[in-house]
Amino acid sequence: MFPTVPLFLLYLHRLLLLFLFAVLALWSEGANLLDIVWCGSELRVVAFVLWLVT
Repeated sequence: MFPTVPLFLLYLHRLLLLFLFAVLALWSEGANLLDIVWCGSELRVVAFVLWLVT
């Protein structure tokens, strides 16, 4: 028997990775950390939309 991983943990992991990639992308564009924290809610929306598309 394979160990069963709860489905929401897989979704959470995927969303967290997308969120981190979005933060890294903004940081490489030159945004400072305060800008990234300030627009965190927008990043979560973008990450969720990307997750829905992929």
